[in-house]
Amino acid sequence: MRTAFGHHRARRAFKSIPAAAAMACALLSGCSSAKELPSKDTDAPPQRALSKTPSYSLSQSRLLDILALEQDLFSDPNIDGVSDTSRAELITKGSRIDSMWRSYILDFPDDVQALVLYGKFLRRTGREDAAYEMFKRADSMNPNIAVVHQQLSALDAEAGEIKNSLARIRRAMELEPDNKTYMRQCAFLLAGAKKRILQQGMLSPEEYDSLLRFCYLRPCQLSPEDRGARVRYAQSMYDLCNPDYQEALKVWLELRKSAALNIDKQTADANIARALVELGRDGEALNYLEKIDLPALERAKRLLLEEIQRAKKDGLKRGEN
Repeated sequence: MRTAFGHHRARRAFKSIPAAAAMACALLSGCSSAKELPSKDTDAPPQRALSKTPSYSLSQSRLLDILALEQDLFSDPNIDGVSDTSRAELITKGSRIDSMWRSYILDFPDDVQALVLYGKFLRRTGREDAAYEMFKRADSMNPNIAVVHQQLSALDAEAGEIKNSLARIRRAMELEPDNKTYMRQCAFLLAGAKKRILQQGMLSPEEYDSLLRFCYLRPCQLSPEDRGARVRYAQSMYDLCNPDYQEALKVWLELRKSAALNIDKQTADANIARALVELGRDGEALNYLEKIDLPALERAKRLLLEEIQRAKKDGLKRGEN
């Protein structure tokens, strides 16, 4: 199949099996957590949207029927089952929903929302190529839908089309600048394809650092109480083209101060020590390393101690960036 980008998309091995079987495979294995797309809960239609009232039009009523069946399918307790009975039931349910979607799209070809929802269903049931074409169709009708660009970005990334994927997710972020899901997806793309992005000149090192920093800093600004977001931001300082160990040190010290659990305190200690080592402040780093006694952090502690000893032996000088 040729896409709008003028070449064949990468295909998985299971694409050669019938669509119904592919659907079953996807349903039985559940949603892949590796995909930076909305989670099962995020994708599920709001409960209030499933409550019919007499004021709904025929098209709305049909759409709600389909979404209700989808919700029933993906909440099925047999979704992870492997028995032949469960497999047959899932195929039957999935095929019925697919038929209803196809019929709806034929009757209401200009319903962009329906194209997006059907595209999500196709992707969730393992039919990436069909999902891609559905999202492209929605994009041709309205190029300013953020979630369409996000979904196309994810599919492009899976097919190895990094340049297109990066452009798509950045467009999604332009349309919805405070959407943390899009920022996280962009950050994962930057980290996973860093070498290729820089080597092919998609971004300069300065542009790369600016975008990666934004993807991790903005969620902290939006949710100051989110400790996990601050941890991810501190860690991202190591991944910049020009690592910012001074900023990492600042944030880890703040995290150390607010840590309630011993594991969180010692994790902060290990990272504070790492930043100090990179900044050439080995004496201070040793003070923090002495506090670490958890087995889970033993390897990190040992490596940092070895780095300090190596620097002393070789006369290496490290300094603040």
